[in-house]
Order: sequence, then C-alpha cells, then structure tokens
Amino acid sequence: MLFRSESIKYTDPTVAPVTWSPEKPKDAITFSAKTLYEVYDQYGNIVKRGYNSTIDVSDLKKDLYYLNYDNKMGETFVKR
Repeated sequence: MLFRSESIKYTDPTVAPVTWSPEKPKDAITFSAKTLYEVYDQYGNIVKRGYNSTIDVSDLKKDLYYLNYDNKMGETFVKR
C-alpha cells in the first residue's frame, strides 16, 4: 500500500519578497535584493539571465519583455 501526503508551501515571514522597479525602464531594472532572473522577448527567446540586484537593459530595443525572477513568472515591462 502506498500513501502520499499533500505537499505544502512554506514561506518564511522574516524574508521580504523581492520587488523590482521601474515598470518602464530606460537603462536598468533594480531589484530589492539579489535574485535569479530571466528576461524574455515577445517570441520567448531569453535575452538576459543572471543573478544580481540590477539588470542592464540599455542595450535592449524598445519593446515589451517578460521578466521571471525569484519565484515570480510572467511579469511584463516595456523598455522605453
């Protein structure tokens, strides 16, 4: 007989969630803490990835991009 338990999600209340700004960056995106991140273009191609508290987006063309970071996926930003 096989028994399976339900999985649970644990969030440490002492760790603040990572946030980012600005929503329409010109040169850089800044995170509230160092985090893993990936930036995708509209076609699903990875254009940036890494681990840092900032992302240099000055070399990206003006367009819509998708941002995955920390445990969040599919957030969008418009490069101006």
